Amino acid sequence: MDIKKIRYFEALHRLRSFKLAASELGVTHTALTKSLQRLEAELGLSLLDRTTRSVVPTPAGDRLANHAHSVLSEIDEFGRAANAIRKGSGGTFSLGASPLPMVALVNPALQTYAPAITDLRVHARMGSDAAHIQALLSRELDFALLGGVAPAVSVYQEAIKFTTLPGEPVVIIARHDHPVVRSNAPSTEYLNFRWVGVSLSEFDLAVFPEPFRSEMVRQNIPQLQVDEIGDTFDLVERTDFLTSLPLSAARRYAQRANVALVNYPFPVVAQYTLARLRTRTPQKSATAFSDIVERLAKQNSQDRLDGNAERKRRKRVAERFG
Repeated sequence: MDIKKIRYFEALHRLRSFKLAASELGVTHTALTKSLQRLEAELGLSLLDRTTRSVVPTPAGDRLANHAHSVLSEIDEFGRAANAIRKGSGGTFSLGASPLPMVALVNPALQTYAPAITDLRVHARMGSDAAHIQALLSRELDFALLGGVAPAVSVYQEAIKFTTLPGEPVVIIARHDHPVVRSNAPSTEYLNFRWVGVSLSEFDLAVFPEPFRSEMVRQNIPQLQVDEIGDTFDLVERTDFLTSLPLSAARRYAQRANVALVNYPFPVVAQYTLARLRTRTPQKSATAFSDIVERLAKQNSQDRLDGNAERKRRKRVAERFG
């Protein structure tokens, strides 16, 4: 059935006038008349009684007018949704991230991107790299951010495109008066304290040099493992537990808590990998968001923790917290 016929009929029913309907639709009186005649013939129903001065709906016309209005509303909404998707200004997309890229990249990207976009819904889930790869393969996600302190490794190269993003330094987070902090220098003392954080894979541990790696394995660091990084903060701030975060996320946390940031005694770098299913056409909104994530990763990779600047910051924070 021709949508144009339904649109013409709806306007005639609503306005009760061929003249007004023709003016609103930008067509001639003759075109409206022929369209209505064809629709009535197609349906086998009389929809409108016409007089020289008015248009009066028949009972059938009244009943079908409500359906016509609903159909046209859905079509108009369909057009608006398609336009928003084409412009990358709306719609829904889903992403997955492992804990470190979630706090370092996804959360700040959402704060930058989502508020400026109308009619946008982002479904973000946090989990393991393996779970996100399976979700990509089952087409549940538009893309995923993988990786911890070591590059994500996968055997799914044919099905999934992996893009390595710039890494960023990882630092130790401790209570402001922790012994590791008081040493005022990169310290091996971190092995003498308990840790709280997400579990470390063999690839994560591989970036730590010997004998530190073997000692971390022996002590089962982190001794207290959590699913969400936010669960570590209260414990770190109130006890001798240590945790570790990418520098960008650590700086944001340190702005609102009485904690200190300390360099490892050797470079530790968080590596992130952007994963997309090769056979899935990306939505413009998802592509725009992933572009912001990539820019954030590049920006974060250039940051370094300066010991002198950090000591001055800690002093200001300590004064604020009394």
